[in-house]
Amino acid sequence: MTAPDYEAFVERLVITAEVFGEPLSPLKAGAYFQALSDLDLKAVTTALARCERNCRFFPKPVEVREAIYHDPESDRQRERLKGYLTYSLDYSTVDEVNAIYLRIFPPKSAQPALTASEPSALGSGKAPAS
Repeated sequence: MTAPDYEAFVERLVITAEVFGEPLSPLKAGAYFQALSDLDLKAVTTALARCERNCRFFPKPVEVREAIYHDPESDRQRERLKGYLTYSLDYSTVDEVNAIYLRIFPPKSAQPALTASEPSALGSGKAPAS
């Protein structure tokens, strides 16, 4: 963020402070801006909105950073998908479910998920080859 972003940042921070019933002084707003100034304004405001939905207390700058890189809502969606694969598609083993899950949501350091040229593992009823 840069100096021209300060006003938009403070507007969002004031909303977050209101949600948590937290007093927000100009000094505190400036300290938060300084602590998060290496990040993009849109990423920070999105993270503050996530914190409003997922945090129990007014977030510290480190928690705002974590909200940028980790979305608990996505985790919930992934867990629902695992449940669907396990019960609705009648995969019998945890290994089969985990293999399909990892094909759809690969670890960040792993290869990409299914491409259009690969057969879909979901339609075959079998776990994909690793």
